Amino acid sequence: ASTLKMSVVHHTATGNDYTAAQVPGILRSMQAFHMDSNGWSDLGYNFVVDKFGGVWEGRDGSLDRYAIGAHAEGFNTGSVGVAALGNTTTGGASNAQVDAIADTIAWRLAGAGIDPTTNVSFTSGGSSTIPAGTVVDLPRVIGHRDIGSTDCPGAALYSAISARIRPAMPALVAAKLSPLGIIDVAAGGPGSVLVS
Repeated sequence: ASTLKMSVVHHTATGNDYTAAQVPGILRSMQAFHMDSNGWSDLGYNFVVDKFGGVWEGRDGSLDRYAIGAHAEGFNTGSVGVAALGNTTTGGASNAQVDAIADTIAWRLAGAGIDPTTNVSFTSGGSSTIPAGTVVDLPRVIGHRDIGSTDCPGAALYSAISARIRPAMPALVAAKLSPLGIIDVAAGGPGSVLVS
């Protein structure tokens, strides 16, 4: 997509009893299902976060581009889909998982120069609850159920969006916009500036 407008939080609705070593296999299995059964070109989510706080690129190209996922019908173009690996309807999201979801969203919003405290006008491409062409005013971080007929991202994670993730956004985004380190050299010359 040419721009990023917002983030949509999901859960994968898969099992919660997995080990760190099993995560790559689970992701590969999900990718195969999304490609072979759904006919998509890759995993639907841009990023998947495991319960240990590991962040995985889902859809290829999501690290350095605004790759269009297949995670939120009618709202894929211009959004980044970040999914918790597991089922947050039957179980909770771990603190490490919620923190990593927030950090991933903040990184993407900061890179796009988005103020996370603002809302965005988004024109629906047509979802199960919002007809195509309808313009909706949305926060920059939403749950999948805000735009579609689904329980996703599960009760535990959905409540964390307003209680933890959105409130953390301003500080997280600001931290990602601030350069880190110490200036060792700053020198000006004819038509140039050197900073290291």
